[in-house]
Amino acid sequence: MISSLATVTTTASAIVTKTANATRTIVLQSDASDISIGGSDVTTSNGLTVVKGTQFTFVLPPQQDLYAVVNTGTHTVRIFRPSGDF
Repeated sequence: MISSLATVTTTASAIVTKTANATRTIVLQSDASDISIGGSDVTTSNGLTVVKGTQFTFVLPPQQDLYAVVNTGTHTVRIFRPSGDF
């Protein structure tokens, strides 16, 4: 497993990059602000919300990047994911 941090701003940016073959279970936690996650077109209006201080777990299919955005400022999100492409 890999633990990492990603910086999220008001512009959508990839926080988990795709793998060729692996379906992965991803755990996210935002400490300072709600974040919105989705595809490359994610906004705070159309994304799924990860509420500040909670953990959000979901399955990310192969060949899909995960993007995040916040309403204001710059915030950090904690990411826990499996390593490798299996």
